Amino acid sequence: MTDPLGKVFLSYKHQDSDLPDLLEETLKNHGIPLWRDLSHLRAAPMHQELKNEIRKPEISGAVVLLSEKVANSEAILEIELPTLHERWREDEAFFTVIALYPNLGYTGAKEVLEQAASLYDFSNWHMESLDSSSDDSRREVVKSVLRERLDAINESEGPDDPLECSLDTYVEPSYESGLALEIDWSSYFEQGSPTEKEWNDYLLPVLADILNQIKQITPQRRVVFRGQAHIPASFALGYYTPITSSIQAEWKTTYSPNDIWSNYQGQQESSLDYELMTESVSNTDLAVLVNITDQVRNEVANTKPDLPPFNGVLEFTPDEGTGVHLSSAEATHAATVFQEGIRDAINELQNTTQIHLFMAAPTGLAFLLGQRTNTLPPIQTYILNENDRKYEKAGRLEM
Repeated sequence: MTDPLGKVFLSYKHQDSDLPDLLEETLKNHGIPLWRDLSHLRAAPMHQELKNEIRKPEISGAVVLLSEKVANSEAILEIELPTLHERWREDEAFFTVIALYPNLGYTGAKEVLEQAASLYDFSNWHMESLDSSSDDSRREVVKSVLRERLDAINESEGPDDPLECSLDTYVEPSYESGLALEIDWSSYFEQGSPTEKEWNDYLLPVLADILNQIKQITPQRRVVFRGQAHIPASFALGYYTPITSSIQAEWKTTYSPNDIWSNYQGQQESSLDYELMTESVSNTDLAVLVNITDQVRNEVANTKPDLPPFNGVLEFTPDEGTGVHLSSAEATHAATVFQEGIRDAINELQNTTQIHLFMAAPTGLAFLLGQRTNTLPPIQTYILNENDRKYEKAGRLEM
């Protein structure tokens, strides 16, 4: 019986340049946990070992990167493709998506597949064409994988079972098993922070891809996220799963696994308060400072030469000062105060066309705040450069 939460097998020809690596990266960015021979088998795997791995219930599906060179691969034609087809025939929860190598059309793909050591027809497998130079092309392949995986999970679990997912940006996820999606963006943060272009042209669209698939395939299902994520990433995750969404998205803290931070639970006074300092009302940009774990004012001042002139500065701080530890119910209240404060500021500064957001807050709170901002003007998020204590642009969020 296939475990729909298991890893997805990546089949490819080792001589196929760098496209397998690029496809693997795109799959990981979208949360697909992978089984790949470079990571999971010996340097010279025996064919029987490969067959045994594919037959394990923990392999939930497969992505086959098909090129003309596969016609010369004994391992793929005689072991991988027949065994994958065997799994696919025997268990409807098991899926296979074929990614066609650039310049390999459907006719060429059929000719390659017909050489597999199997009497069965492979043409019923879902096929997507790839362009080696196109991120969009790889994303289309991965969206097909997402649909297949989420559909299998949705069919296997009860309607009251939450869809558990993770978002990690600091380090690669190290969860044992049991997550529907493991979004791994850690490679983008190894040398610092992603560029503004990487945020806006790739990471945020990827996040939208994932959440759109969840909304389409698992409507009305509760979704619980976890992970070690930088503030702009977790805020964006909340922004794309607003409280008005068809799915109920929540955050599970890493330090207390049973502690769920949610905008759908009761509130407890957080002591968070806000103050608006009006600048020139002819300006159209509003600065929003959130001081929970620390003050951000000095770092924003360091960044001032790179910032536009503001019409006002809205500052959120707990009454007892920074460094407070919020409970889940207090975090829910803080998110409500955040929403109210920004609405009050925009009502006073009605020419506001963009919000600039600077935060020092727990990751889970950033997620809750994001869920309450999708009806606001575009939001430019920032990430702190720890070396020079200045803020750098991260993603710009706009519905």
